[in-house]
Amino acid sequence: DVSRKLEVPVLANRMNLNASQDFNFAMAAVMFGQLLRDSDFTGNAKYSDVINLARKGLGNDPNGYRHEFIRLVEAVEQLEK
Repeated sequence: DVSRKLEVPVLANRMNLNASQDFNFAMAAVMFGQLLRDSDFTGNAKYSDVINLARKGLGNDPNGYRHEFIRLVEAVEQLEK
């Protein structure tokens, strides 16, 4: 009769994650945002992880937006060095 909030973290590295290209790209974009904000939830994520995920999510990119995102992340990664 009463709802109760239940939170359970699911770590991607502990499961066989076969995500779609769109989902991989979305995860890359979110991870990039967390790194830029220096979020407490980034764990040990690095810009190279963002790039790898985004490459897995390239798929059909007729306007080149996803490729441009990867170039942007690479530029930020170089600035951080």
